[in-house]
Amino acid sequence: MITFIAPWDQLWIIQNIKDRLPHNLSDKVKAISYHDLRRIGSFEPGAVIFTGLGVITNQQRGAGTEVYKQIFEKSDSISLLNHPEKSLRRLELIRKLHKTGINNFLAYKTDEYPSASVTYPVFVRETRRHSGSLSDLIGSPDKLEEAIKNLKKSGYPSDDLLIVEFCDTSDVNGLYRKYSALKIGDAIIPRYLSLGYNWVVKENEPDPDTGELYDEQKIQDELDYIHNNPHKEELQKVFTLANIDYGRIDYGVKDGKLQVWEINTLPTFGQPPGFEKPFRSSTRRKARETAKELFYEELCGAIKALGETNFSGKIPVKLPKSISRPLAREERKQKFVDAAVKLGEKIPRIPFLNDLRTVIKRKLRSKNESAPKI
Repeated sequence: MITFIAPWDQLWIIQNIKDRLPHNLSDKVKAISYHDLRRIGSFEPGAVIFTGLGVITNQQRGAGTEVYKQIFEKSDSISLLNHPEKSLRRLELIRKLHKTGINNFLAYKTDEYPSASVTYPVFVRETRRHSGSLSDLIGSPDKLEEAIKNLKKSGYPSDDLLIVEFCDTSDVNGLYRKYSALKIGDAIIPRYLSLGYNWVVKENEPDPDTGELYDEQKIQDELDYIHNNPHKEELQKVFTLANIDYGRIDYGVKDGKLQVWEINTLPTFGQPPGFEKPFRSSTRRKARETAKELFYEELCGAIKALGETNFSGKIPVKLPKSISRPLAREERKQKFVDAAVKLGEKIPRIPFLNDLRTVIKRKLRSKNESAPKI
């Protein structure tokens, strides 16, 4: 059995994985939330994967760390992937990769940049979530200060904003290439090679189906990337430095060197329930279908290998009250916040009130989440 542990509101991501697996594998995958750790009581042999390490609260991290410790001490019948405390988060990772000479760029907290030697241009993003850039490229300290001020007004807490130096990986034609690969256990599986003329390359960005980006050669380039796994050894070094056993790495290549943007320990496999892709039947998606099939074939093999075990019998775990009680309080508080957010969704959808709704949701979210350790 492979047990994924995820934030309660992102369990749909694991369900999406299950939906893409054949039944004989899907039945061997299950998902629980970090709040469920105070109720579960035991784990089956196989693997336990701690996910969403960049976004979980301090209470959830403490519970995950305690469960990791108990399983590690009690049995070798379970493979443990991603230490909830020791796996590096975004800012820690960027700084370590820069220090070791892998990345050319750095990142800063908002209270650091006035006195730091920042290399412009930069952009601003959330410290914890995988929401992409919150700003355009910013070329000066004055513009940066203005951008941060505006983001705070929009409901983003200052301690959850990260300033990242821009690293230009475009080619002579201005084309950007974003590589992504998934690590699961010992396997590193290339996922896709995305292209764009905008510095923010989005994998699922709609295109006009003109074929100007994904011509025959570029489709073949993606297939070659997935077949050959050309950066496997370098990626393994990065994952080892990050102490991450499960996650998707996004990166570019500049002057022959990898430039790592981030590692997402809860990568998505498709959109949330109810989301309809307006470009589901696009020419681009159809042309890249073979690459997608190759990825899922490799993923099935990795999941099967990870879940195989000759052991039987469950491994008991129990959280001490000093951890379970704060976790229970947090869960109750989260239910209240959810109810408030749903109530906010009933606010009439007119421009001014839309902005107000967004600010309220961000404020509620930030109050419910403990400050991140970065």
